[in-house]
Amino acid sequence: MKDLLYQSKGTTIWTIGSGKNILNPIHGEDLASYCVDKLEANAKDSQVEHYYNVGGPEFLTMREIHRLASKAWHKEPKRLKFISVPSWLVRVLARLVKLFNGNLASVINMFSVMSTVSTEEMMTVDSYGSHKIEGFFIEEVAKDHAA
Repeated sequence: MKDLLYQSKGTTIWTIGSGKNILNPIHGEDLASYCVDKLEANAKDSQVEHYYNVGGPEFLTMREIHRLASKAWHKEPKRLKFISVPSWLVRVLARLVKLFNGNLASVINMFSVMSTVSTEEMMTVDSYGSHKIEGFFIEEVAKDHAA
């Protein structure tokens, strides 16, 4: 999310797809708390592997997240210009990058997949925690100004 915050420092925002896909980002502290809760609850069940879909307390589109980040920089969110890159083009880019850097290709692919997750799929994610993304952005901008 820090990268997204710094991208929103300008007025041109690049998104994969329309930017209208819904996400629910989770703060690191909330994720850690969720993991500890699940580990403690399943401590006796050490033979079973568990997979959890978890996200933060709010559901936002990428465009809404960029607007909140821009607001944290004290910029007028209405002045943002969104440029949408088609998901298929990002997947092609990931295949090309994989020839040189497999790790970077995996990250690019992950963002491509995230941009195509449907609203119905996101609604099956456990909503957990109390930290909202706007607060995170405000804290990070304050740190940036203090540096």
